[in-house]
Amino acid sequence: MFRILRKKAQSTAEYAILIGLVVAAITAMQIFIKTGLQKQIKLAVDHLNAEGVDTTAPGTDFGITNANTNTNQNIADTEALQLGGGVNKTSTGNVTSTRNETIGW
Repeated sequence: MFRILRKKAQSTAEYAILIGLVVAAITAMQIFIKTGLQKQIKLAVDHLNAEGVDTTAPGTDFGITNANTNTNQNIADTEALQLGGGVNKTSTGNVTSTRNETIGW
């Protein structure tokens, strides 16, 4: 009985170690793949610059995005009911939002 359980436990441990090694290898390869892709993109951009292509033109950002957003909002509400039931209400508000963001390699 114990021999069968010991054999199953040994097989399970071997599979767990094997899966752990595969996961570690894939994780380690991610760094090299990312670096390789970045180098290839840089080579492509350098080649386009050598050819005289304007890489700063819209649509040729090659993974770099600049976003600038400015929002201004003015709110004014006025309510004036009088003559026996007198309501005079005024609300004003001002909202200003600014966002600058750069995303890229």
